[in-house]
Amino acid sequence: MENTENTNEKHYLTGNTYAAREKLKELGCEYDPDKRQWYHTDPEKAKEAQKHVPPIPERYQIGDAPKTLTDELKEMGCKWNKENGWYHLEKEVADKAIQRINEVEPRHYLDGDGYNVKDQLTAMRCRWDGRTKQWYTTDPEKVAEAQALINSNVPEQKQEKQSATDKHYIEGENTRAVKDQLKELGCKWDRDKQQWYHTDPAKAKEAQRLVDGKAPEQKQEKQRAADKHYIEGENTRAVKDQLKELGCKWDPDKQQWYHTDLAKAKEAQRLVDGKTQKQEKQPTADKHYIEGENTRTVKDQLKELGCKWDRDKQQWYHTDPAKAKEAQRLVDNASGPTGVDEGRPGHRTGVAGRNVDGNSVNRVVEKVSRDM
Repeated sequence: MENTENTNEKHYLTGNTYAAREKLKELGCEYDPDKRQWYHTDPEKAKEAQKHVPPIPERYQIGDAPKTLTDELKEMGCKWNKENGWYHLEKEVADKAIQRINEVEPRHYLDGDGYNVKDQLTAMRCRWDGRTKQWYTTDPEKVAEAQALINSNVPEQKQEKQSATDKHYIEGENTRAVKDQLKELGCKWDRDKQQWYHTDPAKAKEAQRLVDGKAPEQKQEKQRAADKHYIEGENTRAVKDQLKELGCKWDPDKQQWYHTDLAKAKEAQRLVDGKTQKQEKQPTADKHYIEGENTRTVKDQLKELGCKWDRDKQQWYHTDPAKAKEAQRLVDNASGPTGVDEGRPGHRTGVAGRNVDGNSVNRVVEKVSRDM
């Protein structure tokens, strides 16, 4: 059975396609950047191409290494992966690299399951070896402390034998808000009951008080909502950078900006209102529109002159009448000598139009003819 997949007429290839990419191009295969896979629309061609794709080589994990060994590991052909650290495609080379790392920075491996205390182990600068599936430390003085930490949480089977009555459960809906503090108290999570608990009744009571003190979550939510001073107006988008600088935040539910500080919220509101008033003070009459059908051909020059595009009227305009006249001359020149009959010198035709200052007038030029 060929290892191909038919998805919307695209027959995808699997394996180490990178090594055979030149051959795949010759066979007419194409690369799908979304799926990051090679494919062919012809199933027969896809099957033929799959034969040229070698399997993905196995990676032998090496793990982390001192920075002083970076160049040496590269010379050995080792490669770096963000998730698992150094690795090599040959087991012998990977073993030599690990041996070399141990010579420079010996690894002291820890016994037992440290999953429940992984955060504490990480804080102690212990590391996880994905190859051996063990925690280790390069600091010999930390070995005893780290091992004792794992041992204190290891007797998993022993804990399972404890009856449910030995588990003192923490009640309340707000345990998530204080889960870090619960962990520090030694509380554990019961996946079956979906509750935190402690085997020490005194610790459980302390944890319960912690949760109860955090309890009025709904009240806190209402308080937080009341503390949100929203910014009104339709022009917040135009000043969103300034709002961010003021410390305002965006409420995706209400689709509004807000601030928890009333004084800052008022300052932000003045900023938005000022932008709105400024826009309202600029009436349409101040827009001197550019006439002509060839504005598109000179749009770059119009931009340089400071002209802007009116989406509603689908026209270019300028607020400075002098600049607007200059822009109009630019458009007229680009339009060609439409007002003069080059075949008959001095012959002009009457045209109707609108001045660039926005006032509709008829520009009528008397027809003058010269006796030939």
